[in-house]
Order: sequence, then structure tokens, then C-alpha cells
Amino acid sequence: MPTKQKRRSFQARSGHNKYQGRYMATKPRDAASKAFTQMVKKGIIKTNRALVTVRETTQGSKNKEF
Repeated sequence: MPTKQKRRSFQARSGHNKYQGRYMATKPRDAASKAFTQMVKKGIIKTNRALVTVRETTQGSKNKEF
């Protein structure tokens, strides 16, 4: 039986903007992808390329940025 991966919580930002939303994912890359999609839909990002920074906010984490 495969083991279940833990879901972690992340906050994301684009450029120098403040952190936007909370995204649940197992990997930082997945959270960044979700955040990018939402920012494009909301009009925060207007191009198909942008730097998205995610910060882990899971309880007990060291709030590392990716």
C-alpha cells in the first residue's frame, strides 16, 4: 500500500507584491503553479512569464521561501 504524501501550505507572491492567497500542495512547484494560474485569472500577472515566490506556512515549518 503506497504511503500518503503530506500536504503543505504555501503563500505566493509575484515580484514585489504582497503575499496572495494560501495554496495547499505536496511540493512547492505545485503550489507555485496553482498560484500563477490564479494570478493570471485575477489579472495580477498579464504575461505568460513571471517570477512567483512561494513561502511555506505549514505549522512547524521554518517558513522557507522557494
